[in-house]
Order: sequence, then C-alpha cells, then structure tokens
Amino acid sequence: GQTANAGTAEVKGVEADLTIAATETLTLSASMSYIDATIAEDYSRSTTGTPVDSPAGTRLAQIPKLKWFASARQEFDVSGMNGFAQATLSHTGNSYNDFFTASREKQSSYTIANFSAGLDEEDWSLTLFANNIFDKRAEMYRNSIDYDSRITTNRPRSFTLRFSKRF
Repeated sequence: GQTANAGTAEVKGVEADLTIAATETLTLSASMSYIDATIAEDYSRSTTGTPVDSPAGTRLAQIPKLKWFASARQEFDVSGMNGFAQATLSHTGNSYNDFFTASREKQSSYTIANFSAGLDEEDWSLTLFANNIFDKRAEMYRNSIDYDSRITTNRPRSFTLRFSKRF
C-alpha cells in the first residue's frame, strides 16, 4: 500500500474483553472488536479533485471490521507438579489491502488455533506449543502495488518445546 494524507476519516467501533475464573483451575477469556473505519469525504490524489480515487464511505485499508479471540486454560496436578493446558482461537475478518478503489483487493478473513501444555514449577518450566494447529495459510497482506503481486502469509503449523530455568 501507499501512505497518503487522506483528510477526514470516520472510525466507529466497540471493543470488549472478558475473563472468567470458571473454577479454581479453569480460566476462560474472550475479547472482540468491531471497527467501522471509512473515509468521510471523497479523496483524490489529483489537485483538481478528479478523478476520485476513494469516494466517501470507502473502508480504510488494513482494518478488519471484526476481530475476536478466545482461550481456555486448565491447570492441574501432575505427580505433585503444576501442569496446565491451554487452547486459543483467534479470528481476523476480511480487510482491503489498499485505500484506492481502482487497485484494491479484498484480503480474506482467517481463524487460527493454537495449543500449549506444560509444567510450571518455582524455578523451571517446560512447555510444548502447537501453533496454527490446522495449518491455515492466512493472508496477512496482499501487495498489489509493485510490479509483481505478492501475498504475505502467516507462519505454517509449528511445534516448539521450551525449557526455562529461573535463577
């Protein structure tokens, strides 16, 4: 995309988050945002005002209307050690890659799931992570300005084992 001073934008929205200790060992969390971000007046790169590159009401680039996140974390005892398992799910709604209506393309929405489990003791921890467990190729950014169109995606499914020691 390009950076341009487009004058008046109108952004209306709502954000919310909630965390519930469902039990002594289960925590549920969720958050969401709904943002309606548009240009409030016609925009033209030309000093004459024509042609209009982005008419009033055009959605701003790179701003999805809807995003949400949910997680569940269960803590439990594993042979006298502190164990846990956590699952997360995040969604990003569709957005446009550019502000100028003649060249813009819609970027698809996507939902990503992650999982982690491990042991967390006073001076050490061991955690297994499974990120993007359904191996979703999310379209993070579609570059159609340059000579060749390119799509930047998220990371593919990955597994990580992390050991930490606190001194």
